[in-house]
Amino acid sequence: MLAVSHVTLPRRFRSCWRAACVLSARQQRCVWNESMDQQEALKAESFYDSTVEKYAQMPVQTLSLEQMLHIGRNVMSDPAKVIQSARFVQEELPKRLARRLLDLQLLPYLVVTNPNIKRVYNSYYHAFETLRVYPPVKSLADNAAFCILLRRLVDEHGPLIDALATGLVEVKARRLVGPALDLDNFLDAMLRSRISRRVIAEQHLHIANAHPGYIGSIHTALDVADAVEFAGQRAVQVCTEAYGHAPEVLLSGDLSARLPYLPAHLDYMLYELLKNSMRAVVERHRNATYTTRKRLPPIQVEVYHMNILTRCGLMASLPALAGHLTLKTSTRPSDNTLSATATPQQLVPAVEAK
Repeated sequence: MLAVSHVTLPRRFRSCWRAACVLSARQQRCVWNESMDQQEALKAESFYDSTVEKYAQMPVQTLSLEQMLHIGRNVMSDPAKVIQSARFVQEELPKRLARRLLDLQLLPYLVVTNPNIKRVYNSYYHAFETLRVYPPVKSLADNAAFCILLRRLVDEHGPLIDALATGLVEVKARRLVGPALDLDNFLDAMLRSRISRRVIAEQHLHIANAHPGYIGSIHTALDVADAVEFAGQRAVQVCTEAYGHAPEVLLSGDLSARLPYLPAHLDYMLYELLKNSMRAVVERHRNATYTTRKRLPPIQVEVYHMNILTRCGLMASLPALAGHLTLKTSTRPSDNTLSATATPQQLVPAVEAK
């Protein structure tokens, strides 16, 4: 399959696109190995079938990290929680897939007839129908069989991000129609929904497999200082490759701080914060050279505990000259936020209702 770099995408989507790629980098398998049968193919193409619309109109539930931790605790001694998690996945994924299928159906004709976009649609529809008609999980044996199916679908959807990228680049390249297409909202919804669906699926797939320090795919005591150091090393390497030098990262404070979070998500967000901070510093001090690299002000990350209204948490401040970036993490998963200057944004504390 043709691999398309994120640089061909609008700038505002490149970060989210890279996140989706990073979180699924290990699922590089063939797209949708199982073909639709004739009946399913006809239904997917039918103008008169309203199943997708019916499911797309159903309300979806927002799943927070706090809820994920609650369901996953003591799961080995309470098998009913595994069944509860499986039923949640069975109820939620078809509705979320239906919303994306409806978004695809609402695209201009030129877009939906693109072979790569069509491949994405067919794969989504196959997963939607497969999960929609799957018998409800009622026992641990049922769940074992359901997890095999769920893992296959998750793995097969891994490379779809490349197919989507290829298709969008191709339709935007059409000389007359391309410039008239506004696909920003569509792409935003596709990328965010993809991440949320994978979090739901991966959490259930790992929930019954007990690993020390984990509840499902959530690390219950993630080492914040270690995560900052790892992200800093990656950001320094990228910044040095791009500009020839990079500001150093100074880490201070309570280096024993821990919090419950998804490791891959925290690693990626810290990397983006540090990388953007380094870029701002280097571009602000363009006259600095390799021999005068000490002129670059360091990026200072301080990790410390706080106790506000009995809430114990962590905060790391990254002054970057181009603005003040603050990462506020808490032992309460629902409290995790990110702010840049004065504009607060959610730091993926919950699986979005997409």
